[in-house]
Amino acid sequence: MKRYILLLIASFVVISIHAQRITRNFREVPMSKALKIIEASTGKYKINFIYNELEDFTVTTSIDKKDIPDAVRDVIGFYPIKMTVDGDNIFVECVQKENTKLIGEVIDKTGQPIIYANISLLSAKDSTFINGGVSNQAGKFVIPCGAKRVLAKMSCIGYKTILRAFDVRDIGKITMTEDMQVIKGVLVKGSRPATRLTTEGYTTQVSGTLLANVGDAQDVLKEIPRIHENNDEYTVFGKGTPIIYINGKKVTDNTDLKRITSQEVKSVDVITSPGAQYDAEARSVIRIKTIRQQGNGLSGNFLTSGNLAKKSSINQLISLNWRHDGLDIFGTFYAMSRGWWMDQVATSQKYFTKDKVDMIQATNMRARTNMVVGTWGFNYQLDDNNSLGVTYSVNKRLPSSTGSGSQNYTVYTNGTYTGAVKYYDDESESSDGPNHELDAYYSGIVGPLHLDFNGTLCWKKSITIQDATEQSDEFDNRTINADATNHNKMAAAKIVATYPIGNKVSLNAGTEYTNTTSRSLYVNQQDFITSSDDNIKESNIAAFAGVDIQCGNYKFNGGLRYEHVKSDYYSYNVFQNDASRKYDNLFPSLSIAYSDKGLNASLNFTEKTQRPDYYQLSGFIRYDDRYTYEGGNPLLRPMKIYNIEWNLQYSWLTLSADYTYNKDQVVYSTSIYKNSDIIISSYSNINHLQNLNFSATASPVFGLWHPVIEMDFLKQFLDTRQYGIDLTLQKPQWNLSIHNRFVFKHDWIAECDYEYSTSYDEQFNRKGKYSELDLGITKLFLNKKLMTRLEVTDILNTNKDRGFNYYSSCFNFQKNVHPNDRGIRLTISYSFNYARSKYKGTGAGNEEKKRL
Repeated sequence: MKRYILLLIASFVVISIHAQRITRNFREVPMSKALKIIEASTGKYKINFIYNELEDFTVTTSIDKKDIPDAVRDVIGFYPIKMTVDGDNIFVECVQKENTKLIGEVIDKTGQPIIYANISLLSAKDSTFINGGVSNQAGKFVIPCGAKRVLAKMSCIGYKTILRAFDVRDIGKITMTEDMQVIKGVLVKGSRPATRLTTEGYTTQVSGTLLANVGDAQDVLKEIPRIHENNDEYTVFGKGTPIIYINGKKVTDNTDLKRITSQEVKSVDVITSPGAQYDAEARSVIRIKTIRQQGNGLSGNFLTSGNLAKKSSINQLISLNWRHDGLDIFGTFYAMSRGWWMDQVATSQKYFTKDKVDMIQATNMRARTNMVVGTWGFNYQLDDNNSLGVTYSVNKRLPSSTGSGSQNYTVYTNGTYTGAVKYYDDESESSDGPNHELDAYYSGIVGPLHLDFNGTLCWKKSITIQDATEQSDEFDNRTINADATNHNKMAAAKIVATYPIGNKVSLNAGTEYTNTTSRSLYVNQQDFITSSDDNIKESNIAAFAGVDIQCGNYKFNGGLRYEHVKSDYYSYNVFQNDASRKYDNLFPSLSIAYSDKGLNASLNFTEKTQRPDYYQLSGFIRYDDRYTYEGGNPLLRPMKIYNIEWNLQYSWLTLSADYTYNKDQVVYSTSIYKNSDIIISSYSNINHLQNLNFSATASPVFGLWHPVIEMDFLKQFLDTRQYGIDLTLQKPQWNLSIHNRFVFKHDWIAECDYEYSTSYDEQFNRKGKYSELDLGITKLFLNKKLMTRLEVTDILNTNKDRGFNYYSSCFNFQKNVHPNDRGIRLTISYSFNYARSKYKGTGAGNEEKKRL
């Protein structure tokens, strides 16, 4: 099978030499140079022009899978230039031959180019029309004119018209301001749906919308439909934890999202049906794209954020970028001190062979994580279509970090009081890091072929030192000293080739290789738990191919991914055959999309897998209390996931339905440890689990009120009685979220967000209902360079994990949790001369990094 897949990929590359289509990106390129680049990409056409006629015209455009004549038309754009095709010759000629030209650039107040602005040149004497033009994608225009002085009228929908006298020359940048009208007390602006349906999922526009002023990239994601956040961790409703990219580079730590202000974010893609190009474990992907800035020199961003709560937190960011022509050298320093606080009251029932043991536990957990992160790198733009770059990052948890927990629990055996225990656990001596990651990439176009290469090296280590004591009048006193050490290494590479066949068909193919070593060592000095030394060596080689076909209003996408995975498990350096695995799998994907007159619909099918994380596979067992241990399971099997998704969008209303069948579902499970009076919590596979999801999102605009209302429904289908549980856990979840934005004059924005969820069942758990009310206000200063944002989270203190129940044949557990969600946060961000790096790398082995 590997041979056939590789032959298929090779055939795609061979076919590319015969293509007469071109894909190019031009940015501020002289038109003469752009025409010569197009001519060099074909052996059929010769492009003829006079250099002097075109020397003042520059080109900024993207050409996607066009034939040569259409590519030349895109380059000409709205300039006063005509094209003539005569057999194999293309003639390009400026139709207005004047010695002087009015040259300029129209921008908005943030410095972004205004595209397709109309520029009319009028006589300075009697205002009669002389000539006209339209700005290109860089906001620039060139209009031939024989007069020495003119009246220039510049207009664009959504902006105030400018009428100003100029000498005919290069007039530089002209700033246009937004045009807003107040009608009977209602603010009316042109708007379009912020979120639109694509073949892969959804795209939400951020730049130019209210989301541009909500804080940082983390705050942006909280406002995107179907994305849910809890303690800086994100899930896509019905799709689990996503892989997140920023400009194509994998986010390995969600604190990276705090390093980007919302004003820098251009758009957010939520991919709910990832195709063959993505890892077979990727069930959802979030792609964040930032605004491409122009200009050379030093730029930067400074951000400070503080959260006042029972355990307060503070973040400090310094990000600098130096640009000279095609070279970017960038660096970021990030420091975080995050407090964590939680109180919990729990009851449990343990059913041993002879006795039933009931416990009542009151637990207090406190922690503070102090961490520093540094990132350095460079990016070099070889030309408009080729670039390469390298990024190195390191992070370290500082020794000043602390972590401890205390617990008082009372024990009843068969209904009779047995004793009470005071438990204290101090893990302040634990460490994390330094963790290193090195990424390199190349992105370029060779003829019609678009190539992307990414390579990643990753080293991570962590040490957990547990110093715990148990004191009791009825039981023996205990001291537990345990060390758990984890070392992980990964090397990965990925190459993707894309090339068009005609203007309606595009092929892509590639391969990805990942090699991982994960070693975990556990030592318990008192031998309450058996020590372990586990080493997992895993390699994954993948090949994939896909096709996109545009047929009228329909678009078809299909792909196939092949993965060969070999996982060798060693215990004390001895190979364990029963825990080692080898897999050869094919993962197909298919999508059909329809678009017409504002109506968009799609139907997607994917087959995925989910392999256990390395801590789930570890033989490590942790001591919780004298009745409870927890650990991993080296015998876990990967899940197979079959998914069908339907989406529909019209105007500001979006609907979706999703069905998932999980074969060999991995669940958190409990059993009796070695026929003793001890419960061990671990992981196991069950036969299957089914989920059905529905989601509806409405985002209308009513004057200054911009609401986004989302209603979600989720139901699992699981007969838990076959696993020794007395009830069927199929209670559905209803989730309502309302994001309200109120836009006022002078850059003031007020926010009121509310979320409510009913109680529902998930695997062997029943989770309680919860709700949260947040308020916020944002003010922008200094032409939006300085942002201040004040938030109050969980005002009513209702986001508590109450009514949680876990069920099994030998262990039931209930808890009520009081977390650290209620607080006040202040964020201050200042950007100067901001020109974000043009780094285009995506990283490699991204799903493997998540498992590590």
